[in-house]
Amino acid sequence: VPSYDAAAENLRAVVEQSRAAGIPLVLLGHCTRGRPARVMAEVAGATGTPHLDATRLLEEKVPALATDARFAAHREAMRERYGPELEANPIWLAFLPDRCHPNALGHQLVAESLADVVAGIVAEPDR
Repeated sequence: VPSYDAAAENLRAVVEQSRAAGIPLVLLGHCTRGRPARVMAEVAGATGTPHLDATRLLEEKVPALATDARFAAHREAMRERYGPELEANPIWLAFLPDRCHPNALGHQLVAESLADVVAGIVAEPDR
């Protein structure tokens, strides 16, 4: 079983190889929490690589998804799908019930944030 140190080393190698090949890179953390998410963030910081922690992004958006008027139609659709269980599991407003993979709105929110990250790369091509 690889260690987190080995995972970090492998990720750094991917960054280095991508840069050497002239390939722009964004590290996207998806279905990562805890130590795996921290490893990716640490490598991104140490290498100056753009990074988006999609899981954290969506978790942080759940309160707004649960209350903001612009998401009212989404909440209603989720209530129809999940019934009263949604109240006990508001994370389902952004994720599938596995609490890992984004639902359709979650994917849209990640895509919007990723577009901002990519726009930063285009503006600063030496990254």
